[in-house]
Amino acid sequence: PDRYGLEFLLRFTLGGNLRREGKTAEAKVQLLQALACPVRTPEFLPALCLRLALVAQTEKTDVDALVWLRRMRSAESALPYRTGTIEQARRLFPGLSF
Repeated sequence: PDRYGLEFLLRFTLGGNLRREGKTAEAKVQLLQALACPVRTPEFLPALCLRLALVAQTEKTDVDALVWLRRMRSAESALPYRTGTIEQARRLFPGLSF
């Protein structure tokens, strides 16, 4: 078993790279598979949710983007410190309240 969350980190990174390359469908698959990994790095969960919100925005599904932004907020609030992801999301999604 993957005790250290290596698969999560690999899929998280690959998904981010694919999204930046404009390969939205492939990015979504990798990001969702990262989320499904049994061992995840908690401090990366807010960024993972933000990436999925950006994918949803590209797919023109604002409802899905809002769902991911709310999950991002929950993931960040579970951490003992702030990652800056919420501030970044507010800049990227100025019209959405989450």
